[in-house]
Amino acid sequence: MKESLARLQLDYVDIVLAHRFDLHVPLEEVCEAFSFLIDQGLAFYWGTSTWPNDMIAAAIEYCRSKKLHEPVLEQPEYNLITRTPFEETMRRIYDRYGIGNTTFSPLAGGLLTGKYNDGIPEASRYDTKNIPWYFNEFFGEEKTPKKLENLRKLKEFADELGYSMV
Repeated sequence: MKESLARLQLDYVDIVLAHRFDLHVPLEEVCEAFSFLIDQGLAFYWGTSTWPNDMIAAAIEYCRSKKLHEPVLEQPEYNLITRTPFEETMRRIYDRYGIGNTTFSPLAGGLLTGKYNDGIPEASRYDTKNIPWYFNEFFGEEKTPKKLENLRKLKEFADELGYSMV
């Protein structure tokens, strides 16, 4: 954390996130480490990013039982393609514990820009064999033409309204 702050030329950050729950690290250790960062003045708050609901709840409950700083938000993916976790699954955690959220990937890794409607352009960042997992639904071995067709329809709709897909 101190090295990251030095690179950022900052003394602290407002919030630091624990990205993706790590099954190999005890939850208690994660909670205590992030609470320590806050106690040291290196961050004001901590949150989770793409954690399962049960782990978020367990972290909050553990922190409360030990009087540690608890996570104050979750960062789920949210866009026109990926809506269910944020709109349905995560709502229970937000309501039960009163935590906030900040979403990521509003353009679904670029899929919602229209750039990939006709496949992966040459020399684009996804012009590689290491296509991110979410691209496999559109361009991988199990691609679903219907999903690409829906993106093309979204482009047509945006064009009719005089807007870009973005």
